[in-house]
Amino acid sequence: MTAIRRAATAATALPASVLSASAFALLGSVTLVTFGTSVREIFSLTIGIGA
Repeated sequence: MTAIRRAATAATALPASVLSASAFALLGSVTLVTFGTSVREIFSLTIGIGA
């Protein structure tokens, strides 16, 4: 009984961790893209003002 319960726990924990990792990676890439775009816009704005 304990083995079955342990197997069930492992089976449910694995997709949860994979899903969590995927969500974290997605959030990270979205943040990176947003931050990169903001930096690029600010940089081009600064160059534009400087010129």
